[in-house]
Amino acid sequence: MMKENKEKTRENLRLEKQAAKLRENLKKRKIWQENHDKLQNELDEERGKNGSENKG
Repeated sequence: MMKENKEKTRENLRLEKQAAKLRENLKKRKIWQENHDKLQNELDEERGKNGSENKG
């Protein structure tokens, strides 16, 4: 019984560590996505300005 509990505790710690790593990656991914979207919007605006200048 004690050995089972020890193994379960070890497994739980491993899973908690893995979950923390995944949460951190998700946070980084969210920040990356926000930055990407912001830059994409700026690029689209710049292309729009250049497009209207070329037409006029």
